[in-house]
Amino acid sequence: MGAEPAPHPGLNVVALERELNALWTNLGEEDPHSGVTRTCVLNLIIYADADSIDHHLDETLIEVTEKHAGRVILLTEDHAAESPLLDAWVTSRCTLPTASAKQVCCEQVTIKAATSSIRETPSAIASLLLSDLPVYLWRRGNPDLHSPLFRRLASLSNRVLVDSRLSNNPSGSVSAIAGYFTDGGRVTPLSDLNWTRTVTWRAVLAGFYDVPDYRSALDAVNRVEIKYLAPEAGGLAPRALYLAAWLASRLGWRIDAAAHVDGDSCEIDVWAQGRPLRLTLQAITGVDRPGHLEHITLVSAAGASFSVRKTPDGQRLVAQATLGADRRAERVSGYDQWTESALLDHELEALGRERVFEQTAKLADRILDLLAPASSSG
Repeated sequence: MGAEPAPHPGLNVVALERELNALWTNLGEEDPHSGVTRTCVLNLIIYADADSIDHHLDETLIEVTEKHAGRVILLTEDHAAESPLLDAWVTSRCTLPTASAKQVCCEQVTIKAATSSIRETPSAIASLLLSDLPVYLWRRGNPDLHSPLFRRLASLSNRVLVDSRLSNNPSGSVSAIAGYFTDGGRVTPLSDLNWTRTVTWRAVLAGFYDVPDYRSALDAVNRVEIKYLAPEAGGLAPRALYLAAWLASRLGWRIDAAAHVDGDSCEIDVWAQGRPLRLTLQAITGVDRPGHLEHITLVSAAGASFSVRKTPDGQRLVAQATLGADRRAERVSGYDQWTESALLDHELEALGRERVFEQTAKLADRILDLLAPASSSG
């Protein structure tokens, strides 16, 4: 990498660092009896649209920085600003002290920029990063993975987080993520929070394969149905795509051809270890949980079935295995609600590439490629 360009003259990095130091002095860091501890374990860059900044983000950061204290750099883009706005300020976030724990504080630099000025901000952000600590980039909003600003911020980071749920074209974002992994050259490891939301479903499905008595029936599965609620923006739900592609990648399926496409539902022909299999992704209605998974069923040619469904209140998953009329097992488990802070907590524990997700995203894009001509011809 070449030398960093000088920070934009509208952002005085030296002055911001001076304010940060003064902030800690005012918090009593130099007083050994103050009970305030300055803790930094990471850098978190958040890139968000100005009109999406609300109390929910503030609550998320309070919860996240309590467990992952560090330097937060919040970059907000104001699309409506008519003048070349570029401003920055510093604040602190502190936990309440307890009888057994000191008060822990972390620091936040907020940068607000007009669209016309925002391209100048990465150099200032690079200068504000704490050295020798990992850097996470969280794109909170519609993920435009091809924008020069996103690519520049990603190049400063060790791990990138996006959320296809917030996309104005959710399935298109899945294709863009797959393209990100196949662009060639070194790319910063990336994960989609919509992939993280499938963790519990994947764990429950994998549990079927841990039961020796189920293996022969599972090896004869010839039909898989995934039911989901369409995203608000329409199209196939990324979570359904990811779950289908994950099964294909883990079980060695070959995605063969799209058999039928009807709106937000589709049927796909698959070869599973030499046998044909019909994979169905079906959009359903009736519950206000846009983009959520609701029910998956694996039907075996041996007369068995395995299903996982969400309870109507969305609080639990019910896993059921049926092997003949007299053999039926059911297990109910809690369903992770995955608040924004819980998703970040999970992802901030990881560094490096998530190869299973990369393989899954590429297969999900393969499904979308097959569906496109089937949809246009239908």
